[in-house]
Amino acid sequence: MKFAVALFAAGISLAAPAAENIADYAYRMVIEPEKEATWYRVEIPASVQWQAAHADLRDLRVFNAKGESLPFALTRREARHTPKRREAEARLFPLYADEAVDGAPSTDLVHSNGLRIRRDGSGAVEIEVTDARHAKRSGKAAPGIQKVLRGWLLDASALDFVPDRLFFDWAGEQEGFFRFAIEGSDDLEHWYDWGHGQIVQFHFNGQSIVQREIHLPRRKVRYLRLLWQDAEQAGGVRGARFAGMATDVESAPFVWSPPIAGEPVSGREGEFIWTFSLSLPLARVSILIDEANTLAPVIFSGRDEPQSPPATAQSKGKPLAAEILRGERRASDVFRSRSHERVRESAREENAWRTLASGVVYRLTASTGEQVEEDLDLPDVPVRQLRLQIDPRGGGLGAKAPVIKLALHARSLTFLARGDAPYQLAVGRAGAQPADLPLATLIPVEATASGRLGRAHVVGSVSAPVVRENAPPIVEDDGNAKIVLWAVLFMGVALLAGMAFSLLRSAKKGKNSGEQ
Repeated sequence: MKFAVALFAAGISLAAPAAENIADYAYRMVIEPEKEATWYRVEIPASVQWQAAHADLRDLRVFNAKGESLPFALTRREARHTPKRREAEARLFPLYADEAVDGAPSTDLVHSNGLRIRRDGSGAVEIEVTDARHAKRSGKAAPGIQKVLRGWLLDASALDFVPDRLFFDWAGEQEGFFRFAIEGSDDLEHWYDWGHGQIVQFHFNGQSIVQREIHLPRRKVRYLRLLWQDAEQAGGVRGARFAGMATDVESAPFVWSPPIAGEPVSGREGEFIWTFSLSLPLARVSILIDEANTLAPVIFSGRDEPQSPPATAQSKGKPLAAEILRGERRASDVFRSRSHERVRESAREENAWRTLASGVVYRLTASTGEQVEEDLDLPDVPVRQLRLQIDPRGGGLGAKAPVIKLALHARSLTFLARGDAPYQLAVGRAGAQPADLPLATLIPVEATASGRLGRAHVVGSVSAPVVRENAPPIVEDDGNAKIVLWAVLFMGVALLAGMAFSLLRSAKKGKNSGEQ
């Protein structure tokens, strides 16, 4: 009975998850808070991401001074989009119309610098460039025709935002509603209706009502044309400015690896390979070019698992010479078969590669300065091997093997500061399972506004563990532990059943003897 109880207790101890132990992790770094807070946010250094046993950082942990594991959350730093209000002065050009002395207006609009915009009765637009300066010098005009300011042409082609407001600098002293039509164009030839606008100005008894802001459709446009209903009112415009919303984009930050030299591929000129200890989601690669006036078209490919080299005739069954000498196969058939096998192996190996990026890298020196392009963006997919192919027509990258730096997306760590400092960040355990919490779970209250979320940073470099004497072996959470657990449980049940059966037999014997 005692043995069964002890066996059952051993099974329960195997079922219970073992407490986290900092000595089980291969690398550690000290976290240094900037000030006292409830939670701390830390930017994970590149060295941690490169030394981790898993690319998703499932083996990352945070410990306090007592060696207790602390709750934490991992977040990836994405690109930041910040909307901002922008304003820019509008380039104004007056538009004149020909008007007869008797008051009959013309349908022609003439720019002061000689741009004539003509509309016929069907609405078609014709642009004509005239020598307005010559006409001004001569002072001649057509008999019975006078020039009247009808509107303004606004140039919005240089704006780096989409305008949604137009503000006027109004110099007119008249009071009332000054209405005008708004038209838009991208080529000064085809115009489309953008609605109507009006400027409002009233003054009475020391009070004023002034409206000089016009709402525009939120669409990109290169030119605007404003045509006043009353020609006399267009002259009140002294200036204008556009306003709208623009988005400033801050690219997602990266963490970079140290320089890594490539391994040349035997028999393939201009081809190099890098092999990593785990699959890494690479976001960018930078080729370090030392020599000036170097240019090279390059292709980067990747695959998630390294492939074995193509098999030779010796590794594929019988030796080539033995097959021929024994007369089992003709030499031509053997050579043809081996050639086909090598082609198939090479095709399978090539199909395993996936093109990640291609482009031209260079370092060029000129009198105006040096121009350098060494970076290529990668699609952020996990790869175990990276291959570089250099087009020899560009002259290559020199006699030495190329050296590259690789970038991963930066990640942040937020943890709850429970217990005493110093806090330590640990990575490097192959059998670890994910232990991070969602950020909203870790911080259920508004911590930023209350000042309870502080900053911290990692100090020092990744260090090797301190080896403990008589340290207990690390029991990884794998399938074998489950098998042992179930076996122990079944043995315990069997022993209990046997004991119960033995007790029943003893009770039955005692009853029979009593009856006798």
